[in-house]
Amino acid sequence: MQVLIFEDDLALRAQLTTLLSCEGHDVVGTADFEDAKDLISQGDIDLLIADLHIIGSHTGRAMRGGIQLIRWLRSRKKAGERFGQIPVLAISGANLRAGNPYALPAAKLLGANELLEKPFSNEQIAFAVSRLAEVPSAASVS
Repeated sequence: MQVLIFEDDLALRAQLTTLLSCEGHDVVGTADFEDAKDLISQGDIDLLIADLHIIGSHTGRAMRGGIQLIRWLRSRKKAGERFGQIPVLAISGANLRAGNPYALPAAKLLGANELLEKPFSNEQIAFAVSRLAEVPSAASVS
């Protein structure tokens, strides 16, 4: 399964990449919104793991994050694009900080299939990914 990790924390992205690669998944990661859209649009992604709160590395300000990516992805589904139906695992630590405590519920309303609050264990992420592997994606439907 081809997994896209949209996450700005390099250490967490590396941890998730290692974990999912060891489980046999092909993993690509980015923190750039436009790169994520391009990768998804190519039609090879089977699962999106999206951090809802992306911080600009130079500005320290919030940028377009997982909420916006999920909104864009599901709008593509409504427009008839096959890749718009890929399963989404939304992750966020904003509930633990002075961030937006409504980020995870908002992601669910926008079409995220699963939600995980940071910090999470390797077992929790592996379980969520295995459940979402059963959801048909555009790349697995020919």
